[in-house]
Amino acid sequence: MFCKKCGSPMPDGSDFCPRCGTAQKPPSQNSGGKPALNLKKWLPFALVALLVLLFLLDHFFFSGSSAPDAGSRQPSSSPAVSALQTTPAPTPEPTPEPPQDDFVDVQPLSDFSDGLAFARVSLPDGSEKCVYINLQGEIAIELPEGYNYGFPFHEGYAAVSNLQDKLEQDGADEIDDGHLSAAGYSRYNLIDTQGNLLFNGEDYCYIGPVGESKVLTRTVKNDYNGSSQVVAFRDLEENILWEVDVESIYDRLSTSDSFAGDDNYLRAPWCSAYRNGITTLYGRGSFGGYLYCYDAQGNLVEQFKPGTYTSGAPENVSVEGFDSYLTSDLNERGRSMWVIYHRNDNTVVPLEYLPFPESVVSESVWPDGYGLPSDLRYFLEGRNIGIGGSQAFFIYDSSGTILMDKAEPAVRRIVSGMDGHWVAELQNGYYGLLDLNGDLSMEPVLGEIVPMGSGLYLCTLSGEVIDAQGELQFTLPEEYTTLNRPIQPDEYYPSDGRFHEGVAVLGSIYSNRPCAYVDLRGELLRTSTDFREYAEWLAENQPSAENAA
Repeated sequence: MFCKKCGSPMPDGSDFCPRCGTAQKPPSQNSGGKPALNLKKWLPFALVALLVLLFLLDHFFFSGSSAPDAGSRQPSSSPAVSALQTTPAPTPEPTPEPPQDDFVDVQPLSDFSDGLAFARVSLPDGSEKCVYINLQGEIAIELPEGYNYGFPFHEGYAAVSNLQDKLEQDGADEIDDGHLSAAGYSRYNLIDTQGNLLFNGEDYCYIGPVGESKVLTRTVKNDYNGSSQVVAFRDLEENILWEVDVESIYDRLSTSDSFAGDDNYLRAPWCSAYRNGITTLYGRGSFGGYLYCYDAQGNLVEQFKPGTYTSGAPENVSVEGFDSYLTSDLNERGRSMWVIYHRNDNTVVPLEYLPFPESVVSESVWPDGYGLPSDLRYFLEGRNIGIGGSQAFFIYDSSGTILMDKAEPAVRRIVSGMDGHWVAELQNGYYGLLDLNGDLSMEPVLGEIVPMGSGLYLCTLSGEVIDAQGELQFTLPEEYTTLNRPIQPDEYYPSDGRFHEGVAVLGSIYSNRPCAYVDLRGELLRTSTDFREYAEWLAENQPSAENAA
């Protein structure tokens, strides 16, 4: 036989060529007689199949593609395959619809207090009603049946009345102006922040604001024996704490069903709320109203009576936020005088006796030349301004001590004071702000300046709202202005036009009628959405953005 490779002769049956060493036997056969698998031949096909399998796994499980159609082969759910799977991205939640507005327009009928304000609102269905709203733009309280007017909340309680019915019966539209004169006798009650009525034992024709858990009430009874009335302070359980001596204070207070002008001395201003353990009540005198101060037990602790040179009711000594006041009185000899009243400790400091009669020389605690103490009847942080003296004006403290004379600016009068600054009328129609040392804190402007609270002031000619340094904060919308009402709201004017809890009431330039709420950004608050968005803004910007009282 010959070698298969080199062709050399070799013995039959040789396994190897003796020359080149090449094996001479054919490939071995398996048990079935078939040739053995050629790995080199099939290896490329196996690699291609593996790549296809990896592609399919990536396509179905890693790319987030949808599953194959029904009837096609599904991916294996074995642990090995499951380990390669990832959780598909969650389907985005649908955007929730914004909450529906409780109201779509609002007319202010009071300032905010205790987070609530009484207002007339327009509902989404086009109807209107008077309710209490909150700072989140929700209708918080609907009045109990039989009552349709609400007064500001104090300490979580508010008086409610059927006052609106009375005004409509009299053909009056003054409730829209926020002015409630000619209201006459109406039914009153007291509610809490849930709208629950508290009193049910008497038929009240007047209920005042709550102060230190006490409230002034009045009832009138007319029967066959005549007329009688009870004016008393009650607790929140309707128990009488003490009765007012009606005959000596309200000697002309009418008990008829018709409105009587003397009833004003009971109703206005709202000075009856207890504060610092003291309440003040107005009486009636020959020259005007007397002012009586009582302690928590009803004891008369101080009284102020006007004289010839200080005729009219003494200045209210219960403006919230102040403790010292300039007011008038008659001394034991019947002489008119100016005094400083400290409500926090119920003390009086005499300042000046005015000439009465004219033959009597004026007496004063101050040197000659220092005249009428001030146009402003309350003290800012223990200080006040007097006009005159050796210079243009002077500053004195609540003990009556003159602190300094000021030669300029040339002050004609002090208009008002708030937030540590006095509004001063200067010369030739200019106004400016004076700090507690009597220095101008801003460049004077033409036209009146009106304090709006929260450190803001309105320049009435331009409509610009500035801070005490004269920096522009915002401009009021056209056709709106501040109400510029007395600093102490009363029953007749429940809104004073200043910021309370971050919201102020604006009036119309045409009628001074309360028209809209405005926020600290200068934007009008009309709808529930407006209030809700403002509440969110306040939450993000407190405490720097909100300094409301």
